[in-house]
Amino acid sequence: MKNKMIITIAAALLTLTGCGNKEQNKENPIITTGEMSVIHETKFDSVYGELTIEEFMNKGFEFGDSVTVEFSSGYTFEDVPFYDGYYVKVGEPLIVGYQGYPHIDFATNNKANCYQNLELGENDTMKITLNEKGKYLVEQETFSMKYSDDRKTYTTDEEFSNFRAMEVSTMNDDIFYRGASPVDNQHNRASTSNSLIEKAGVDFVLDLADSEEEVESYRSKADFNSEYASNLINNGKVALLDMGADYTAPAFQEKLARGLTEYVKHEGKCYIHCTEGKDRTGFVCYLLEALTGAEYEELENDYMITYGNYYGITKETEKAKYDAIVELRFKDFINFLTPTHDGSYLGDRGPENTLLFSSNKPTLEGAARDYLMEGGMNEEDIDTLVSIIKK
Repeated sequence: MKNKMIITIAAALLTLTGCGNKEQNKENPIITTGEMSVIHETKFDSVYGELTIEEFMNKGFEFGDSVTVEFSSGYTFEDVPFYDGYYVKVGEPLIVGYQGYPHIDFATNNKANCYQNLELGENDTMKITLNEKGKYLVEQETFSMKYSDDRKTYTTDEEFSNFRAMEVSTMNDDIFYRGASPVDNQHNRASTSNSLIEKAGVDFVLDLADSEEEVESYRSKADFNSEYASNLINNGKVALLDMGADYTAPAFQEKLARGLTEYVKHEGKCYIHCTEGKDRTGFVCYLLEALTGAEYEELENDYMITYGNYYGITKETEKAKYDAIVELRFKDFINFLTPTHDGSYLGDRGPENTLLFSSNKPTLEGAARDYLMEGGMNEEDIDTLVSIIKK
């Protein structure tokens, strides 16, 4: 089987051969899935293996292990971490056993076109073999995070639904809100989020996660209890953007630009959500806050409230984990909008030194504006948006 190389924006992914510990003796038999069929996970464009997470772990794999992943289409990935969450930078490969997922997942984290880049089809297979036991256990233990879907385990409805107004010093108060989905009830939060947006008087919704078909499937379920959100949909006040997780992809830019252009026509209070109100929502809110000229520290602090709400992780409670998340997640946002040639993060020095795209404005505000313009939003609509949200 010949090896190929997958090139991504983030990195040249790990396609070396012969690095794994495949030669094991009888006392240490090879731990492998054997050949198994692959399933195209279309929402985030990753690749499911046919095994459930439980079945996979029953074969001897554990979170924190290093594995080798081989695809029948000719691609091999050596030294891939197996985690219970997406604890690598955008574009890096991993195997994930994510809370609530039906299968193990191979992804080039958050990057679009993973399935297509691997040249997979319905008859292709994958095989996962243990490379090194516990090689990434420290990283697994550092980042491992699980939250409860039981309202009783949270102090307030707002914490439970990760609901809040976007509050940085440069934004008008109570204009943009963010949180968990008010229609998708897979985490038992929809009706709570629905009540919160109704109480806040939300006039428009940017639904980053869902298509029209997905929303209709939610509304047809017996547990659907989100009349306010449903009425907003019926009245054409919800932009259903059906976005993947790759904020570096042109499709993400274009859909966000389209949604914000639609919002500008409606104005009023706006609610931004994906499923959990964490990753896709986190980037969009960061971008909007940057568009108003918010400083780096404010941007970081507002983003990290989510991890306090869901996981209880704050600077005061778990500083090491807090700092690790900032480095892995938030600084990727900063570095994407303000890339440096040496891979360092301009966010460490604050926004005043940032490098930008075409505008050459020495601020994150200019970078955010360029991002929306590249997605197709015109300057007049961006100016209108800024006039609505900026103090």
